[in-house]
Amino acid sequence: MIKSAKGILFYLLCLFFFLSSADSQEIEIPQGDYAKWKLLGDGQGKGEFKDRKLPRFFFKVTGNYVPQGTVVESKDDFHFSPMEKILGEAGFQENLRIQTNGFRNPAGNSGSSLDIQFIRHLPIFSIGFAVTDLDVDDVIIRASFKGRQIPKEVINGWFRGVFDSSDGNTHLPSWDKMNNAVVAERDSDGLLSEEKFQPPGSESPSAWFIPDVQFDKLSFEYRNRLSGPSSYHVYLAKVVKLPKELLAKKPEGSDSIPKQANSFLYFIYAVIATAVLLLFTVLVYLPIKRSQSKQSRDRPLIVGKNKSRNKYGGWS
Repeated sequence: MIKSAKGILFYLLCLFFFLSSADSQEIEIPQGDYAKWKLLGDGQGKGEFKDRKLPRFFFKVTGNYVPQGTVVESKDDFHFSPMEKILGEAGFQENLRIQTNGFRNPAGNSGSSLDIQFIRHLPIFSIGFAVTDLDVDDVIIRASFKGRQIPKEVINGWFRGVFDSSDGNTHLPSWDKMNNAVVAERDSDGLLSEEKFQPPGSESPSAWFIPDVQFDKLSFEYRNRLSGPSSYHVYLAKVVKLPKELLAKKPEGSDSIPKQANSFLYFIYAVIATAVLLLFTVLVYLPIKRSQSKQSRDRPLIVGKNKSRNKYGGWS
């Protein structure tokens, strides 16, 4: 019985250290929680995340968009490892594709706007977003909280980088920090301008962002720089793995960073700790207490035996 219990204790301790070691290793690409979009007609719709702690949202597309070309898609093999380590696997995840007609005269670019209103504010570092297919088009990023516009310098801090979602490094847009704009790959100086382009283009120029302040509205002003229709895609995703360098950026006075603990793993830890405590009690603590109790009971008997007659007939 004792040997069996000791074997169980040894096994549980090994399991505990194995799980601790496994948990400390960074998961390369975790499973993502990307927003599910639903179009309701007239450029309007709603969306939500699997995690019900994140707020639902409503969205509206306005401007010179093409209704039949504005759809929810999940057919793109969209990848960028640094982003996916934080937001999770992005390939074939739902996104909103917005198609917009091009300019009809030399007056300027033709555009559309996507406004996303969340039903309550989002905590810092709770979601990230990405825009892609920006080869001949620009997107200006705006956000607000309780009706107040978030400053440009703050949104510049959200910007994490540009990338080529085709696993190459060829098709890259630019980030214009003066205008909070992701600028078309084909733009020569990477700054927001009225320069016009001719097709064809590429599909994979992309950029991604992690908001580090509270907000409840997110807006994308899209500018098509072709003479014909063009489109871009928007991804929203929960932050599932927050790196230490982002944790160090937490602004003073901001709301708490959302917990991302693996609750199931912590439950296993709690079960193992309880079992180890019980086995320690049975194998170590109780035997010591029993031994001390027996010694206390035997002490008077030992003293009595020592009180025997000595050679002079007295009691020693």
